Amino acid sequence: MQIVEVTGLAVRSNVIVLRRRATPLRFVIYPMLHIAEPAFYAQVTARLRTADVIVVEGIRRGSANRGVLLQMALAATYRVSQFNGRAGLVVQDVDVRAFGVPVLNPDIDSDEFRTAWRRAPWRDRAMVWVLIPVVVLARLFGGTRAIWDRAMEVYDLPTPADEELAYLAPELDEAMLGERDARLVAALCQVHEERAVEPIEVAVVYGAGHVPAIVHALSERYGYVARSGDWLTIAHLSRGEQPAASVAAPARRPRRVVGLLELSNRLARQGRPDEAVRAADDAVDHAEMMRERFGARYDVDYAWATLTLGHRLREAGRDDDATALYREAVDILRTTWRDDPYQRVKWLGRALTDYAAHLVAQGRTGEGVAAAREAVGLFDAAGETARDEFRGHWESALASLRAGGG
Repeated sequence: MQIVEVTGLAVRSNVIVLRRRATPLRFVIYPMLHIAEPAFYAQVTARLRTADVIVVEGIRRGSANRGVLLQMALAATYRVSQFNGRAGLVVQDVDVRAFGVPVLNPDIDSDEFRTAWRRAPWRDRAMVWVLIPVVVLARLFGGTRAIWDRAMEVYDLPTPADEELAYLAPELDEAMLGERDARLVAALCQVHEERAVEPIEVAVVYGAGHVPAIVHALSERYGYVARSGDWLTIAHLSRGEQPAASVAAPARRPRRVVGLLELSNRLARQGRPDEAVRAADDAVDHAEMMRERFGARYDVDYAWATLTLGHRLREAGRDDDATALYREAVDILRTTWRDDPYQRVKWLGRALTDYAAHLVAQGRTGEGVAAAREAVGLFDAAGETARDEFRGHWESALASLRAGGG
């Protein structure tokens, strides 16, 4: 599931609703960034009026009643954005105590943050201090595309960059997220234990980087299911381009979909099937959104994400669901690249080959042979170069033919 997305048009936050069948309590999570256009914070404020309990982020002052130098420096990186007239941004401004409902702040205090920060090796701390002036300059003088980078995207599963940071700088990761995530999750679990039988809405207004821990913990411990609510626009990157569907799609494949599919394949190879399915499902969701926004130019990406999800479900033993997804992917790909034999075999030919092998394995030999025969025809039309490049799929199609006596 994607939590924050950065596209050529906008930066958006996915309001996530967590429910479970057994009890009426629901959690509504507002993934926050500390700078945004004023309209974003206004929308969050308006939605909080339906909340019965609000859980908020915020490192509290410790026993010394003073902040940490790093905290003040990070706050400065947000505040300078207000002086960049081109960006039109403000610092987070949501008065959660104005609604007259209980407000919980389970965050750590500045003493605890200082202790965790000092545990990080000096090289990691130096790296952060070196980056802070760069961020300040970008937010003070840069345009919207300098301020909003794709590195700001957040998913419920760790990206390769997230995994690398956790591996190379575990103390830094712990200082920024670890203990704070644990406190937050503990507070939400306590709310569930005490009030799960009540039909109340618990709003969680927390930095987007903390949201994956919430989603996974409440799902694993109590069976809460996450659903995307609404996407709220944090910042517009292309002014005056409304509606979004009128904007031409980029020529290259969407990086987010490609990355999620690569992640799904990697997780599958690592023997993490549930996470692999979630990554493929997220890829389908995003590709579908791009397809709805830009039309047929994203048919191939949606079909390939659907095919990959089919692979994951087949590996999980959900053969009927996999068959339906394979069929959907193949039907879409049949409408693409009609005048380009190479591209047609690259996408449709490979999909047909996988579909054929799956059907033969399920005992649906006649259908499998038909799909394999169609795939072999595409390989023949594309020529020897394509057969050499995709030899594995070509040989698999021939094997499906032989298995069915075709």
